[in-house]
Amino acid sequence: MSLAEIKAELKSMNRAERMTLAEYLETLNRLDDPGVREEISTAMQRMDSGRKVTEEEILASHQQLLAEGR
Repeated sequence: MSLAEIKAELKSMNRAERMTLAEYLETLNRLDDPGVREEISTAMQRMDSGRKVTEEEILASHQQLLAEGR
């Protein structure tokens, strides 16, 4: 599909579809950033070495931050 075809298709999309696509493109652009790839690699290495948190711990931390107004 050519860029012209993509642009034409975008014109037929509703706002919600375009916003979803914009978010997807931003994600792809971030993944192409060498700094972001390095951050992900470092985080994966920490997790592989056992430094992990559970979903419950993350949710509890989030709730605590909300309670503190952060």
